[in-house]
Amino acid sequence: MMGRLLKCPTPFSYIQSKDDCPTGVKGEAYGRSRSPILQFTKWDEEAFLLFKGNGRNERTRSLERTDNSLILTTNKRKHIYRILDGENMEYDIVLYERPRSPVIEMPLEIPKGLSFYKQGIKYPKLMRPEVFGSYAVYWNMRNNKYKTGKFCHIYRPKIFDAAGRWIWGELEFDGESLFVIIDEEWLKRARYPVTVDPVIGTSSVGASHLNKEDPEPSEWYDYFYEITMPVNPYVTPGSVSGSCTAYYYSYHSDSEARGYPVIYSNSGGLPANRLSTNESYADLRNPSSSGEWLGVNFDINGTIPGGSTIWFGYMSRFYLFPYFDEGGSLKEMDVSGNSTPPNTFSTFAGSNQLTLSMYFNYTAVENYTRDIATVAALSDGLSRIHSGKRKMVEPATSLSDFIRGGKGIFKKLIAGIGISDFTGRALGMFIKKTDTEVIYEGLTIKIAFARMVSAAVSLADSVIRDLTKTRRIINSIGITDIFARRHDRKQKISESLDLPENLTRTQILIRKYSENISVSDGILRRLMIFLRVTGNFTVWDYPFWKKARSKEELFISSPVITEIEIDSEI
Repeated sequence: MMGRLLKCPTPFSYIQSKDDCPTGVKGEAYGRSRSPILQFTKWDEEAFLLFKGNGRNERTRSLERTDNSLILTTNKRKHIYRILDGENMEYDIVLYERPRSPVIEMPLEIPKGLSFYKQGIKYPKLMRPEVFGSYAVYWNMRNNKYKTGKFCHIYRPKIFDAAGRWIWGELEFDGESLFVIIDEEWLKRARYPVTVDPVIGTSSVGASHLNKEDPEPSEWYDYFYEITMPVNPYVTPGSVSGSCTAYYYSYHSDSEARGYPVIYSNSGGLPANRLSTNESYADLRNPSSSGEWLGVNFDINGTIPGGSTIWFGYMSRFYLFPYFDEGGSLKEMDVSGNSTPPNTFSTFAGSNQLTLSMYFNYTAVENYTRDIATVAALSDGLSRIHSGKRKMVEPATSLSDFIRGGKGIFKKLIAGIGISDFTGRALGMFIKKTDTEVIYEGLTIKIAFARMVSAAVSLADSVIRDLTKTRRIINSIGITDIFARRHDRKQKISESLDLPENLTRTQILIRKYSENISVSDGILRRLMIFLRVTGNFTVWDYPFWKKARSKEELFISSPVITEIEIDSEI
């Protein structure tokens, strides 16, 4: 598609089914052909459906925007996109004259993974007139944000003429285009313009919940399961474990609309072993006059690997009043002899091509493996290995004259320290230090990512710590109780300013730093820094007067006049 040539003054763009599965709806004229376009997107634009104009010499000539619609007038007909309510919108095609063919083509653009299920093929008695012959459109992902996986529903269209007469149209889908088929005899007698009027809904709920035994509307009744366990198959995109919440769209408020959520494994295309556990007893009584999502909790037994086919459903004890769409696969089990979900799925009661309006929420399992090991011994240096994995080990030798140390995410120092009258202190993880070290009224602390100092030291001698890039512990140095440290700073800045006719500036900076450390047994540390900056800066400024008078001329004469004349005869 190329750049837009026509622009709608106010873009026709809004969100439909906000409280269910938000769906973006956008209508416009697009590309060099100025073809009418109606686009639906869902789940962060992961899935989409695009209705394109016929494209065969049909170009948009004008755009008209109203509060709830966009009218695109082409050289052949009108395309009207109209908002109906929060869940449905209308796509009208207005024919100015009798078409050459009773088949109206609506080209589509769809991604791989979007499936169209025609309604009423096997179960016509379960469909309302607008649902019979319609298409339920499903994505290949379900549960969590995808809910039932239903993308939209394209309802059976009505065809109106200018006199108000109407007839049902028929829908067909060939994988690339949607076709509206109109009775040819009706078109011959119709008064033009004629409007083709399909409705597109974006709810995640199935379009049916009634059964019909008789053509009379009074004979419609709720479709239900009694002491039966229906399950639909799903493929898990990632690993599943832990607590889950199942949701069922229930219509009826029967007092016995109760049961259990269930999940079974797959074997040979059939449900097999129970994977759910701790299933709560669900109460699916719905007091409202319309359907409603009702939830119940359960757990996963172990972990279900990603990419697994599982069978999710409901054990009715005693009734389930579901919404559904025709299409997909459903297995049923008779559970009249079970008071709780059975461990294996058997005694099949039947199979149907139905998708029930149910889903469950779960937290996907994410596994991360980090392998840290090592072999790095420190005698004179540190050997470090880095190749995708980081491996570090450092066996510390016994501490006689110094401690051998190492750095790494995993750090372990082992030596054999005994401490008496000292409380062991641990900070971090995975460091252990022991030694036969003797400390007199002192404290030894080791700090690392993981650290543990175990006690059991009795100190007879004293310890002095000399901290450099290596750590040394020297025994048998006596320290008495005198430790003096002096830290002096002096900073002086003086400035004098004297400006009679000149400028003199003197700046003296004095910074003094001294430190004295005195230890009676011969440890003396002294650090003295004396910095003095003295400078004198003198500037003399004498005014220089320049005077100019009008009409005053300045002559410069010189008493020196030299004339040179050279005569030459050759």
